[in-house]
Amino acid sequence: MSFDVFFQRFQQGDVAPADREAARRIIETIPRTCPFTEEPDSYRLAFPDGGEADLSSGLASEDFTGCSLTIRTGISPNLVAFIYELAVTCDFVVMMTAENPVILLNEAQRVEVPADGAMFEEAIICASFEEFEPEFLERYGGWRDYRDYVITAHTPE
Repeated sequence: MSFDVFFQRFQQGDVAPADREAARRIIETIPRTCPFTEEPDSYRLAFPDGGEADLSSGLASEDFTGCSLTIRTGISPNLVAFIYELAVTCDFVVMMTAENPVILLNEAQRVEVPADGAMFEEAIICASFEEFEPEFLERYGGWRDYRDYVITAHTPE
């Protein structure tokens, strides 16, 4: 099971182009161990503090509007910092497979997300890394606890 994080830029309620070169600069600072699929813009990222994630960057797509990250082996401080830096740099909304799944990074994003999406109504704003990190880790922790429960409940004795 994986914890998935989606990065998407919105404008006037629709997905919008993001700064491809800014995203590339952030992504290229992280060691990439190998492509994890045959997609030219998909990588396994390896962080110095042990964090690891699979990134589908979307950089090779014609219209770059966002990307996704799959965390399989656990979280690390460097990985959380990367998520925040990528989102801030590209004006991405951060969405994840968790309860209260949407984190906005500034008040202006609230106006740009789709108005008819219930998940966006409950979005919180984290205007700094100090606000973002505990909120993100809380959502990751909730997912991890649920995953562990499912695995334990379905493991034969």
